[in-house]
Amino acid sequence: MKAARFYAKGDIRIDTIPSPTPGPHEVLIDIEWGGICGSDLHEYIVGPMVINTPSRPHSLTGAVLPITMGHEFCGRIAGVSAEAEAEGWKVGQAVMVDPRINCHTCRQCGEGNDNVCPEWGFVGLNGGGGGGAGFADQCAVPSRMCHFLPESVDLRNAALIEPLAVGRHALNNSGFEDFSKLNVLVIGGGPVGISMLYNLRAKGAGKIYVSENRRRRDSNRRGRLRMKCLTL
Repeated sequence: MKAARFYAKGDIRIDTIPSPTPGPHEVLIDIEWGGICGSDLHEYIVGPMVINTPSRPHSLTGAVLPITMGHEFCGRIAGVSAEAEAEGWKVGQAVMVDPRINCHTCRQCGEGNDNVCPEWGFVGLNGGGGGGAGFADQCAVPSRMCHFLPESVDLRNAALIEPLAVGRHALNNSGFEDFSKLNVLVIGGGPVGISMLYNLRAKGAGKIYVSENRRRRDSNRRGRLRMKCLTL
């Protein structure tokens, strides 16, 4: 299959690599859409940072560059292991993937705070995916990483679920329950700031203000999108 793999700063190559085979408790996914995260851009410009090098392989996956990139992605199940089939996963189902890699044994994972697991990583940055991930034809991931998507969901939009979940996680941990009584200032109008804006609107917040002092955002497509959001 084809895969966009990171080799070094400024060096991402389209390689032909073996297609992954789902292992126990895994599903194989045909990738349909993948988003480019700010972290992907940073890795390309100044990396490797999060991506692992031979001198520091990932503690859970053992992966080192070259790494297949892409951790904001969705697609359809193309193959299931016996265990995943027993869980109800079927070929053809649309899914998005929670790309986080965790140990599932530490105190933080045990208390439901796996976002701060000391062994954290991401499929598409730190290995996993059977060699593939969002910027490849396919990937293989544990079925627990998958979230079923109904046919009514446009998969072009489903690729945005991972960054949108960042904003929802922040609101869910803010300590506030009734956002209709709040006027909110969002500092920063980048992708996560826009995620916060949409989540605040979904929560019924009052007035929402966005402060952005980076002029370059106003001269590109992201800036225009931000201005559009402010007028919704």
